[in-house]
Amino acid sequence: MPANNKRIAKNTIMLYIRMFLMMAVAFYTSRVVLKVLGVDDYGIYNLISGFVTVFSFVNKALVSATQRYLNVALGKQDDDLFTKIYSMSINIYLLLSAIILLVGETVGLWFINTQLNISPDRMFAARWVYQFALFMFVFRILRTPYNAAVVAHEKMDFYAYISIVEAVLQLLIVFLIQNTSLDKLIVYAALMLATVIIITVVYRVYCTKEFNQCLFRLFWDKSLFKELLGFSGWSLLGQIAVIGRTQGENFLINHYFTVAANAARGVATQASNATHMFVTNFQTAFNPQLTKTYAAGESKDHLNLLFRSSKWSYFLMLIVMLPVAFNVEALLGVWLEEVPEFTASFCVLGLISYLVMALSSPITTSIFAHGQIRNYQIALCVVFFIGLLLSFLALKMGLPPYSVSRVSIIVQIMMLLVRLYYAKKMVKLRLREYFSNVLLPVGIVTVVSLTIPFVLHIVDKNNLWMTFLYCIADMLWGVVIVYLLGLNRTEKRFVSQTIENLKHKIIR
Repeated sequence: MPANNKRIAKNTIMLYIRMFLMMAVAFYTSRVVLKVLGVDDYGIYNLISGFVTVFSFVNKALVSATQRYLNVALGKQDDDLFTKIYSMSINIYLLLSAIILLVGETVGLWFINTQLNISPDRMFAARWVYQFALFMFVFRILRTPYNAAVVAHEKMDFYAYISIVEAVLQLLIVFLIQNTSLDKLIVYAALMLATVIIITVVYRVYCTKEFNQCLFRLFWDKSLFKELLGFSGWSLLGQIAVIGRTQGENFLINHYFTVAANAARGVATQASNATHMFVTNFQTAFNPQLTKTYAAGESKDHLNLLFRSSKWSYFLMLIVMLPVAFNVEALLGVWLEEVPEFTASFCVLGLISYLVMALSSPITTSIFAHGQIRNYQIALCVVFFIGLLLSFLALKMGLPPYSVSRVSIIVQIMMLLVRLYYAKKMVKLRLREYFSNVLLPVGIVTVVSLTIPFVLHIVDKNNLWMTFLYCIADMLWGVVIVYLLGLNRTEKRFVSQTIENLKHKIIR
């Protein structure tokens, strides 16, 4: 396990380098893009691109299968099995891309033309945005096997390098749309497609040169195809529910309000996602080890990793959330020249939802490592359907658009309970141990860490520098409380050793 701990620590550091770079670029570019496009066009882009992600439920289901089976193959040290899974995945994704294009150019195009609340004078641009977004999605599908191979091999340094390329391209897009005389919304969507194509090509070149197992073979293994789709089929059901609820909420907001409300949710989602990246990068470093330890039959190590990943994921999210949530209006004012109405409420509620999600995401990885996910996915579908129904009722009753984010928090809590139940059945997770190792320290840290930010929040912030100081104070307070009350002796020792190793590397 010490070697795995070092690998996880190294991968986490590389992923955080990637994250800070992408966050800096994302916050700058979104500020400029919102200013250049305007609130309505920005809302149209988020609405259209959100609609295209409706198709992603199929892709995400296959991503889960590909990632799970590649990790299992590496856990068993079976290179031939890895190559077969890799090749079959590419074959399946090519077939999937053709189906997505067929559905997108028929049913999807009809929906864009007849069902969305977009002003007639912007429908021409909206149709072009839809076309670019559709092909953008197809190229992301084709990238999936390469992405899965990189994560399975735990080559997180590659993410840092590819992010430099992606960041440069995004900055170039910002420059170009500010200086074009053409329709800025159409140009922005076209350049985003070009970026996705370039990054996909880089992924493919890297995987074929770096990994010997990434050899594409023109063959069709019927049994492997059934096995992959058998796992993906139930994962597909869960993804349909996820996309149905998320995009259903977007369409409900668009129906009861305007594209300005969609813009508010789009901005808030981008801000919340940037904050959540702190957790997803950390979990990306943990997930391969979770699957590999289960595949190797190391149940004790697997559960220890699960406890550690759940607790640390929550703590990371909490530390980052505190300064953002308690200073959200001031931060949005610094970030954006024009802040859409309801953005702050969307943002805070989204952060709380992600906080609960941080606890349960590692449990999902363990359940997927087990492989028997039918009943689990059916249960999640029921939860998501209840969430969408509650959102519909809330908006129909005349509640504000951010009510859907309140419902999302309830949904995440319900999902955590469902995941704990199935983890107990599948991977023999003991609820008492999970409570003592995860929920109890998480609860204590949460209550204590809210005290100082709450006190600072009620004090008037006279200027930007005071807001900046409050943010630092909130974060430092969170770090101190997590270290003192949230970590056990072994975890404190691991953190200290990691910091010492970083110091030595920096000095060298």
